[in-house]
Amino acid sequence: MLALIGWLFWRGVKGAIALKPGTIFLVYFAAYSLGRVWIEGLRMDSLMIGPLRMAQVVSLGGMSIAVLSLIWLYGLKRSIPDTVTPSSSAKTNTRRS
Repeated sequence: MLALIGWLFWRGVKGAIALKPGTIFLVYFAAYSLGRVWIEGLRMDSLMIGPLRMAQVVSLGGMSIAVLSLIWLYGLKRSIPDTVTPSSSAKTNTRRS
């Protein structure tokens, strides 16, 4: 996971790929959730919901949120709602005398 995030970061810094704000976090969130699904499958003392453990269900939910967010960023070509684009920040930072 660290190698994937490091690779994405350095490719973004070098300009080889254009990363949008939040991409590194979303990749980490998806990879962490995938790892939790696997780790929780090894546990023996967990609360079960059908064939899955409760922690696995929560991790699958987190992974789906991260993947849907990445689709939102790159598939639909939209930005995260709470980020400010440079053109709109220039308009809001004008001083009034």
